[in-house]
Amino acid sequence: MFSLKESGEPLIYGSLITGLAFFSDEEVQKKISKNKSSTNHLISDFGNIIGNPYLDFFVPLSLYVFSEKDSILNRSSFRAAESVFFSTTVAGMLSFAVGRERPDEGNSAYKFKPFSLSNNSFPSKHMAASTALFTSYAKFYNNNYLYIFPVITAFGRVYENRHYLSDTIFGAAIGYTFADYFYKRERFKNQSFMPLIITGKNKIILGFAYYY
Repeated sequence: MFSLKESGEPLIYGSLITGLAFFSDEEVQKKISKNKSSTNHLISDFGNIIGNPYLDFFVPLSLYVFSEKDSILNRSSFRAAESVFFSTTVAGMLSFAVGRERPDEGNSAYKFKPFSLSNNSFPSKHMAASTALFTSYAKFYNNNYLYIFPVITAFGRVYENRHYLSDTIFGAAIGYTFADYFYKRERFKNQSFMPLIITGKNKIILGFAYYY
C-alpha cells in the first residue's frame, strides 16, 4: 500500500534542491543562455515543444480515448493526463501567488511581484507538465530513459530565458509528485487487506489476507 506522505517525499527533496539552486540562479542563467549555437537552439526548441502543457495534456488524453480499454497504454495515458492536469494547475496557482519575474525581463532573479499575471516564472508549468507526462509512462513501462525528456525541457526553458534553474527544479518536483501519486493509485487500486480467521481442532488463527 502507499500513503500521501510517501508520495510527498519527492516534493520535500525537490524543495531542498530548489533552495540550493536559488542562490546560483543568475550565474547559471547567464552561462546557459549565452552559450548560443544551432545545436542548442534545436535542443531548446524540442524541449519547449515537449513541455507545452496543452500538448502534454491532450496527447495522453487522446491516447486514452482511442486505445484498447484496460491496456497498459490506456491506463498509463489516463494517469498521465490526470497528472499533467493537476501538476500544471498547482504550478500555475503557485506562479501567480509567488510572482517571480522571468529572466527575459532583464531584472534581478530575486525580484517578485506576488499575484501578478505577468510575473509567473516560479515554478515552471512547462517542467511540471513534462515531468508529470514522462514520469507516468516511465513508471508504467519501467523505462527510466524517458526521464531525459524533462531534462531537455529544463534546458530549453533556461536557454530561452523563460525560467531560472530553481523554477525548473521545483516544477519538476511538482510534476513527479503527482505522477508518482496517481501511478500508485492505479497500481494499488485493487489491492486490500482483509481480516482472516482460521479455526481448527483446539486452535484459532487470526491474521490478514492480502488480495490483489
